[in-house]
Amino acid sequence: MNLQSGWSVLEVENIRGNSLATKLFSTYPSKLISLTPHSISSNSNAQNTRISTTFYTQFGGGIVSGDSYKLLITIHSNAQSLITTQGATKVYKSTKTCQHPTQSRIHAFIKSNSVLLFMPDTVILYKDAAFQQSHEFHLEDESSSLLLVDSLSRGRRTNSNEEWNFKAFQNEILIGYGTQNESVLIKDCVDLNGIRMNELMHCMNSVITVYVLGPVFKQYESELMEKYLEIQMESRNNRHSRLYISKSSIVRINGRRNVRNNACCALVFRIVSSDAVRSSHALHTLLSPFLSPPQQNPQCPPLLPFYPYHHHQH
Repeated sequence: MNLQSGWSVLEVENIRGNSLATKLFSTYPSKLISLTPHSISSNSNAQNTRISTTFYTQFGGGIVSGDSYKLLITIHSNAQSLITTQGATKVYKSTKTCQHPTQSRIHAFIKSNSVLLFMPDTVILYKDAAFQQSHEFHLEDESSSLLLVDSLSRGRRTNSNEEWNFKAFQNEILIGYGTQNESVLIKDCVDLNGIRMNELMHCMNSVITVYVLGPVFKQYESELMEKYLEIQMESRNNRHSRLYISKSSIVRINGRRNVRNNACCALVFRIVSSDAVRSSHALHTLLSPFLSPPQQNPQCPPLLPFYPYHHHQH
């Protein structure tokens, strides 16, 4: 891909058992910050870097009218990568004079036996904001794994009625096998252009979707189901605020039943809540199995090196 087209680039490779960011290229107004080294010499005594960690950030603390963020990600074979942000993605008011759409585009290629944990913070749309978001994830084959968190929150709670009072929001998430997603697993599209969301959402604070796909998560599947039922039970017992959680499984690919690989986990969770603290707690509960070794394989290191949403916990 032509770097002159304004794309930031991140490539992660497995080098002697270490997952390293071997290519890191940022274009304004975005910035990539890697917490892991770019290389390890043969005589290095550095601690094993099992998973590469990268922050995807913006200059200025938010997205203003006309900003365009484009990120190309390649996770090479046998590598593992965590990509997160340093805080919420704030999208400010769209101006009438802007000639270009305010947008975020991400293309990720996840090679054989590799793992991508894409866990950005929530998107917050301020009053009169207009934002387009298109994220594509290409899994090379059924040995590739993806954990994706997608979250949208209301605007500021003020006297000027900014909650869910944005102008337009388009969100498209596409996940499939092959470089062109020849076998589509998920196509999740939302178009909220001209819809009065402040009336539809009422008192709801946030919507969170968690996609869990790939064989690396199979050993966590029973724990995920336990956490799902735990959140469901807690939501029924708490009458002070509303929280809903749902679960679905991917059972078909292009109209055919997904029985090609019984060792593959394919789950989608959605959390909707009227309380920011409760939704954050529910997300932490759901993802908590990844912070410890799997029960089926206690010798295996935790999948997540740290919890990226720690600043939400109270």
